[in-house]
Amino acid sequence: MDPLLFASSTLDPVTPLFNARAGAAEWGSDNVKLRVHHGYGHSSSAQTSKCSDAVIRDVLLHGRWPKTDEIECWAHEVPYPQPSDTDVL
Repeated sequence: MDPLLFASSTLDPVTPLFNARAGAAEWGSDNVKLRVHHGYGHSSSAQTSKCSDAVIRDVLLHGRWPKTDEIECWAHEVPYPQPSDTDVL
């Protein structure tokens, strides 16, 4: 049987990473793999991350699970970009 994939963000105020790690530890590494998205907000898909997308795509489309119990991915954009000098406010 395949394990579950937990997808959690480091700065999620609703479902903290601590809880994902606790759940993964309780269920065991044979049953859960954890993808940690270093980003902001409740939905890890709100900020682009090629790594996060690849992990989920590999599991869902190809049945390839992460080799490690926890894999870390980083967002490629900031949640609130700073306006440039040419932006109209």
